[in-house]
Amino acid sequence: MKRIYLIYIILSAALIINLTLDIIKGISLQGYWADRILFWIWLVYTVYILIKYWSKKGVKFYVWTLTALLGLSMLPMFIPFTAIIFTGFGLDRTYGNDFNDNLRVQVTGKSIMGRPNVELIRKYGLYGVVLGEMSGFDLVDDLDDLENVKRVKILEEKENNLLVEFYFPNGGNRHWLDKK
Repeated sequence: MKRIYLIYIILSAALIINLTLDIIKGISLQGYWADRILFWIWLVYTVYILIKYWSKKGVKFYVWTLTALLGLSMLPMFIPFTAIIFTGFGLDRTYGNDFNDNLRVQVTGKSIMGRPNVELIRKYGLYGVVLGEMSGFDLVDDLDDLENVKRVKILEEKENNLLVEFYFPNGGNRHWLDKK
């Protein structure tokens, strides 16, 4: 029993560390699905513990705490709740492409209320770092052929911005991305 709790605490800590680093520094697990897999492993393990150890007072308190937190996330127009659902099920990404120089470009929308973001991510082994992003529909409309991007190159790096060129079969397209 202690081993099961230890594994659960490690999973929970990994999920919280991953979420904190993603929000603060733009660092998360490598690849798009790794975060979601970690979340689903934690969720399945949570359900397992809740069912197996339901008779324990601490587990009942934990269920009520999780239920209350989930309910509170629904109060502000369901925005945090939908963000959890969107990212947990992978519904937030509309496009993603890996390039050979350890760069990844993806278009995500973290909320139904927010604008889509184009993110440039550098891959480092098991984790990836968001180098820059650009919000708004203009860039997504301007780069509506993102599926046809052949290469991405960082041309210039300033304190708060990156100049990135997206190479299409018929030429390049330059955009400034905000550093994360």
